[in-house]
Amino acid sequence: VIASKPSGEAYQDLGVVLQKSGRDSEAADAYDKAASLDSKNSSAWLNAGLLYAQAGADAKAIPALQKAVSLGTTHKYDAHLALAQCYHNTGDDANAIAEYSTAAKVKPDEAMPVFNVAVLQQQTGQTADAEASYQKVLDLKPSDPNIVTAAQTNLGLLLANDGKGEQSIPLLKEAAAKDPKSAAPHVAL
Repeated sequence: VIASKPSGEAYQDLGVVLQKSGRDSEAADAYDKAASLDSKNSSAWLNAGLLYAQAGADAKAIPALQKAVSLGTTHKYDAHLALAQCYHNTGDDANAIAEYSTAAKVKPDEAMPVFNVAVLQQQTGQTADAEASYQKVLDLKPSDPNIVTAAQTNLGLLLANDGKGEQSIPLLKEAAAKDPKSAAPHVAL
């Protein structure tokens, strides 16, 4: 089919088939060809970007994912999450925070991107913002107990370091009760 009438859509479909059969390098080539034949094919850009990100080729993933977002991909959440991770991997935490924040706006009930914002804010010294973000994670009541425990622990430690021991103790006690094997809440108490 491709040989008789090459099109972006045909190469996009070929990329999907190749990727599903574990032939990622060939799939990336097919996605690139799809994007070159139809530069407005947001799926080709997204799939290429996600594939490059998965392979750790962040420098190639970022422009592909940016293009997918600019074209209005229907998978905005995944694109922004992948962009955020790529930015973080390349040391650009300001853009990583922005992309995780955008992902959180796309799916406001999802705690994971907000948690990642909080972690990056904490790592970059934005402690007041990190405290607010961790609290937002807890307010979302995520179903993943690991996110809850990590948010409670991190928020508790931030509050304790900020001289707010009375606020930190209940969080750290609850985190310690939920994950008795974790050293962090126990040490802080």
